[in-house]
Amino acid sequence: MLTPRDLLKVEFKTVFRGYSEEQVNDFIKKVVAAYEELYRENERLKAELEEERAKAAEVRRNEQRVDELLQLARKAVEDAQETARREADLILHEGRAMAAREAERVQAQ
Repeated sequence: MLTPRDLLKVEFKTVFRGYSEEQVNDFIKKVVAAYEELYRENERLKAELEEERAKAAEVRRNEQRVDELLQLARKAVEDAQETARREADLILHEGRAMAAREAERVQAQ
């Protein structure tokens, strides 16, 4: 891509019955000014695009972390439910055993 400086360095040969040098120079200055503005905007947009790409990459990393945390949370919930089931079964078993012993004691009297 040409830079605005490259455009300013362009020289044309003068020939008999050629264009007005002053008009050509004025036109080149206008073209260079417009091109320079577009060039700067292009550079700004490139930088902005890189920033947005970096943000998108960070969002993807965060999404991955959230997914990992959700998996850990699900596993923790499953583990807690299993532990609660085991404890409930144990309490129920102990309660039945106590009830059976109490029933035997009452019958023995």
